[in-house]
Amino acid sequence: MTAFWNSPSTVEPKRAYRFFIQNGEGTWWWVKTASKPSVDINESVYKVGNSNIKYPGVATWNDVAITIVDEKARAQKLYLSLQKAGYSPVNSQYVDGFSKTSANAELKAGGNFLIQQINSEGNIIEEWVLYNPWVKSISFSDLDYTSDELSTIDLTIAYDFAIITNPEVT
Repeated sequence: MTAFWNSPSTVEPKRAYRFFIQNGEGTWWWVKTASKPSVDINESVYKVGNSNIKYPGVATWNDVAITIVDEKARAQKLYLSLQKAGYSPVNSQYVDGFSKTSANAELKAGGNFLIQQINSEGNIIEEWVLYNPWVKSISFSDLDYTSDELSTIDLTIAYDFAIITNPEVT
């Protein structure tokens, strides 16, 4: 059996730092970190005689966490997208036609949300499509005089389900 490090011309492992995030507004160049989708499947246990038989149940897709660098007016754009979605900072009044599908105009602009992993040549080797995504939470980084870190924004993205594609697999 040949390991990938013995034949570098035929196999290249995926690198965690080679990825893009895309939605309707284009490529998010300011993304610092992103988690890939994950799914939990509950189980149902049925008693048959003296035995317990386990069956897979309902799949629940876990939220995706994304950290973006706060550049220019990124925080203001996210805040405005929440207001457009119907979230009122004053007294929580609802906007006419508010629904999950109209929420978070910036994220929903192109419909689905893409997480694309690329190889060293820039070709997409794995693509996750998140269906019906919406911003579940936004957390702005703390300010600190003792640090020279970039100011960031943490997003939690909820979605209904995800599909993975791999263009290199035939």
